[in-house]
Amino acid sequence: MTNRRGLRLLALGLPLALLAPAAAHAETVVTDDTVGDVVKANWEQRDLSEPAMVPAPDEVSTDIVRTVVAHGTRRLSLTVRFREIARVNDQSTFARIRTSDRGAFDLGLDKERGSRATVSLGTPQGDVDCQGLRGAIDRGADRVVFSVPTTCLGDPRWVRLGVGATGVSWPPEGQDQMNFDLFADIAGRPTFANEPPVLGPRVHRG
Repeated sequence: MTNRRGLRLLALGLPLALLAPAAAHAETVVTDDTVGDVVKANWEQRDLSEPAMVPAPDEVSTDIVRTVVAHGTRRLSLTVRFREIARVNDQSTFARIRTSDRGAFDLGLDKERGSRATVSLGTPQGDVDCQGLRGAIDRGADRVVFSVPTTCLGDPRWVRLGVGATGVSWPPEGQDQMNFDLFADIAGRPTFANEPPVLGPRVHRG
């Protein structure tokens, strides 16, 4: 996700315990994703502005293997687990959230080379100023964790989420930086076709 949305809160350094759902009761949905379905941008086959997306089954750092959504009375939590996320220099994890009453929201966490991770929330109309929005990369557990106050989403009765990730592997310093590799995995799709993430089932508020 190259377009960075609005509010960016520092995410690394937050205790992971703070990202757990605040409510004791929350409907939880676990979805497994196909292993080895990452694709890689190939600019050699097409015009530079529209690369071909070719299979990259050996790429593990961008490969989503499981998502866990927990919808509590006060917070919505999302955990995205990867095969291994430590190898890429840049990493973006994003989710499209469809709500029962307020339409769609876009949630994202971006980690660029040499920078700390940031998390953001927005709508097609613009950025959302969401106090209490949290996100973190847990490299030891190969996961990205989000926690969103349900008030920022309009306290919806239910949500549906679709998840995706991109990763960039840069060449070493001193080499041609145009020779980078761009990977992508849209959970629920066998290929990346520049389409929105596949929405999962409704997760009702606990």
